[in-house]
Amino acid sequence: MERSSSEQGKADLQTQAIINAIEEYDLVDSSAWSDLDVLSTHTSVDALEVDPEGVIIEANGDFRGIANVYVLLKYGTNSDDGFETSDSFIAHFRGHLDGEGNPVIEDLHVDTSSFYEGEEGKPETGIN
Repeated sequence: MERSSSEQGKADLQTQAIINAIEEYDLVDSSAWSDLDVLSTHTSVDALEVDPEGVIIEANGDFRGIANVYVLLKYGTNSDDGFETSDSFIAHFRGHLDGEGNPVIEDLHVDTSSFYEGEEGKPETGIN
């Protein structure tokens, strides 16, 4: 069944609101931060980027999707002696639209397993 242009427009607005909420999400104050923080002496988030095609909105307002998390990893002290590199990881998020259509992020998990490739005992990943 195809959507009418007004339904498609509403879905596009909802998707954009979700993207904005995810891209403004404060990873440092979230449970996802611990997985990123252990990657280096000084980890910082450069950006959270969501592909609109990766956002799925259910009829009841629940949504889920994937995003890319871009981080800067610094090793050593804050002086110029340290090593610095960047990396990116996939994040999975889920939430719902409240009664006014505003997105509420319930969970965001960053999969850092690629950082540990080739190492024994890499951490478990997944979203509940």
